Amino acid sequence: MTDLQPELPERDYRPIHPEPAWRALARKLWAPIAVAIGLVVKFGFAFAKFASVFVAVGGYAGSTPPCLSSSRSSARTSRSGTPG
Repeated sequence: MTDLQPELPERDYRPIHPEPAWRALARKLWAPIAVAIGLVVKFGFAFAKFASVFVAVGGYAGSTPPCLSSSRSSARTSRSGTPG
């Protein structure tokens, strides 16, 4: 005779398995990093364009106009060509 085993009913749910602690910690640490990367991607070009205005103004303010640079250098040198 053949042995008939009773058929097990199929469950309508999945059993709950606890998540490893390192995975929960990694998920909590990754979320702010992902948000920061997303903000850099979204607003990076606009921030670079905004910051370039200050770089341009700083470069303009730091440069000496050509008309002043020749008069300053001649005033600092003596007739022998040595400074001062």
